[in-house]
Amino acid sequence: MKLSIIFFLFLPIKISAQQLPKYDTISNIGRRTFVWTDSSRNDPWISTEKRKLMVILWYPTTDSSTQKAAYFPGADKIKGNYTAREKKAVLSMSTNAIENAKINEKNNTYPVILFSPGADMPTYFYTLIIEKLASRGYVVAAIEHTYEGVGQVFPDGTVTAPEYEKFQPGGGVGTVSGEDVKAFYRLRVNIRSNDASFVLDQIIQLNKGNTEFAGKFDLQNVGIFGHSIGGVAAAQTLLNDERFKAAINYDGLVAGLPFFSDQPLKKYKSAFMFIGKPLAPLSDRDLKKNNMTPQQDEARIMKQSAIIDSLLSSNESHACRITILAATHQNFSDVPFFQKEDQTSKNEILGAIATYTIQFFDKYLKQQHLGFRSQQENGVKVQVFKAQ
Repeated sequence: MKLSIIFFLFLPIKISAQQLPKYDTISNIGRRTFVWTDSSRNDPWISTEKRKLMVILWYPTTDSSTQKAAYFPGADKIKGNYTAREKKAVLSMSTNAIENAKINEKNNTYPVILFSPGADMPTYFYTLIIEKLASRGYVVAAIEHTYEGVGQVFPDGTVTAPEYEKFQPGGGVGTVSGEDVKAFYRLRVNIRSNDASFVLDQIIQLNKGNTEFAGKFDLQNVGIFGHSIGGVAAAQTLLNDERFKAAINYDGLVAGLPFFSDQPLKKYKSAFMFIGKPLAPLSDRDLKKNNMTPQQDEARIMKQSAIIDSLLSSNESHACRITILAATHQNFSDVPFFQKEDQTSKNEILGAIATYTIQFFDKYLKQQHLGFRSQQENGVKVQVFKAQ
C-alpha cells in the first residue's frame, strides 16, 4: 500500500506569544506530573539517594479550560546552562495543555509512549511533538532523567543540578580516550533504559490503581522514542525490555550508528525507525586534521550510511530510515521556534517529523494498516528495509 503523506504543519510562533502554536484538528490535551522513586536502585549520580524520577504525563482530555499550562514550570530556578534566548522564550510561553485535567473517558484505552530527551535538554523542549501525539490519542510519559539535562524542578520545589557532568571522563582536564568517552555514553544510555523500564512499571501500577487513570492505558501497545542520546536509549530499551513493541530514534548516533554496534539490530524483534538529518561532512579544520580531501570525506559518508542501512536491514521486524534532508539536530525539538527567523522551514521540518512519527506508531501501536515504501520526495528520503 502506498503511504499517504499528509504533513502536520505548525502555525508560526513569536517569542512574545502566550501560547505555543496549535495544530490542525488538535483536540484538548491534559498534563500531569508524577514523581516516582525506584527503591531497588541507588541514584547513579548521587549514590546516597534512591533513584527518583519526575515524569510528565500528557494525554487526551475533554476539559476545555482556557487556562493553559506553563511551558516550563520553574524554568527560572534551573541551575543548568541554557541560553538567555531560551530562558526568555520558555518563560513567556504556555502550552496547549490543561494542567491536571481529567483523562478523556470516551475511549476505553490509549496506547502508551515513553519519551527520553536529548543531552542537556528538558522534556519540555519537545512539547510540540508530544502534544501532537497526545492529540492523536496517545498517552505520552516524558521522563526527566534526574541530574541530567539542565537539571530539574520537582513539584515540591526541589531543584537538582546536572550532577552527571562531574562523572565525565577527564572532567575536562587532560587527554581522554575514545573508549572512555564511549563507556560513559553507554553508562548514560543504560541508566536511561533502566529509567524507562521502571517508569513503565509505575504506569502499569497506575493502570491498576483507584485513580481516574485506572484501566485507561493500553499496555499491550507500548512504544518509546527519544532524541539524540535519548534516541539511542530508546533503541536500547527496545532490545532490553520486550514489553515495548516499537521505538523511534531521533537523530541519535553512537560511533556513527543509531545503536551500539556490539548489539546488532538483528536481535530486535520489534519495529524500529531511525529519523535523522543527513550525515554531516567534516569541517575544513577536521579535514585538515585528518589529512582528508572533500572527496574522501564524501566516500566516508557514503560508507557510513551503507553500514547503517545494512544493520537496519538485519532487523527481524519492520525497520525504516527517514532522512529529513533540510533538518539539523535541533529541528527534532522546539528549540528552533525560540527564534523568529525562517518560521516556514521550521514548520515544514517538524511537520515531516511528526508525520512519520505518528504514521509509525499508528501502524504498530494502533494496528492501522499503513504502508511504508521507499521513496524520496518533498525533501524526505524514506528507506524501508523490512515491511509488514
